[in-house]
Amino acid sequence: MSQIETSIKSVKRIENLRHGRQWTEEEHVRLMQAAMAMQSTTDIARDMGRSIWSVESRLHRLGFRLSRRKAARVPVRPVGRAIEVVCRVLECTPKDLMSRSRVHPWPQRRFLVYWLARQMGASNTFIARNARVDHSTVFYGCRRIEGLREKAISIRNLSDRLLAELEPTS
Repeated sequence: MSQIETSIKSVKRIENLRHGRQWTEEEHVRLMQAAMAMQSTTDIARDMGRSIWSVESRLHRLGFRLSRRKAARVPVRPVGRAIEVVCRVLECTPKDLMSRSRVHPWPQRRFLVYWLARQMGASNTFIARNARVDHSTVFYGCRRIEGLREKAISIRNLSDRLLAELEPTS
């Protein structure tokens, strides 16, 4: 083996160590299922043969916000459950839903997540911490949805439907 081939192999080995192995589509599906099942990042990493950092990084890229507590559940129960229900009913991804976009309809959908988590008994501070926004944003969003519920029948029907979706598993 020539010196060039040896150095190419060592560079590839270093790149594999640095970047790790790529995530397959099947692993993404398993990761999303485990996250929705509220498994801890530690358990997910062990089951998938990945590092905790790798799992947390991938979940963050997929739009999940993680709690930094020991053996954190992914995502945190009321906020994660609200995200799951809103995504299922409105047919969107968690990443799109929890993005920083201010273009219609994303803020209103995020406000529905805050409102649902609030209906489940979570505090504004707790919701804000797990949704990575300011607590005043959560307060404003909940107040906005309450106002829209009074004025717009479509929002009232949608929010009631979302609440009904929460009932069986909460």
